[in-house]
Amino acid sequence: AALFGAGCWSQKIGNQSTGAVTTGNGEYLIKTLLAREICTSIYDCECPTTKLNQVFVEKFLKSPMLPRNQEYYAGCLVIDYNSEHKRGDLLYAHTTKMLCLGFKSSNEKSAKFISSSLPDVSQAGHKVIVGGISF
Repeated sequence: AALFGAGCWSQKIGNQSTGAVTTGNGEYLIKTLLAREICTSIYDCECPTTKLNQVFVEKFLKSPMLPRNQEYYAGCLVIDYNSEHKRGDLLYAHTTKMLCLGFKSSNEKSAKFISSSLPDVSQAGHKVIVGGISF
């Protein structure tokens, strides 16, 4: 996460704030600037999970900047919040077999846990799974 654009990115445009962090094959994250691509693509879209899936496929898995016939491992966490509508999304995506995350809002007494797995683990590095929680 030390490289802006690749491992982390945040932006605020008007009332919308978006931040993303990534992990995975560092050299591939650097070449595709995945965190920045996620944030700029999600800005002002109606369905952020669909857009996140599209970014992972088009800008990462099918990127012309990456060598062909490789496994591309990456995961991300994204927070997208609109202060005018007081609504946001916690999004995640991964090309790894599994991604686990914990989160807690200031309005809740205990943390929640999500364990996300690719339906076909043999596709790790070649397919993406995306999820999200609105708040």
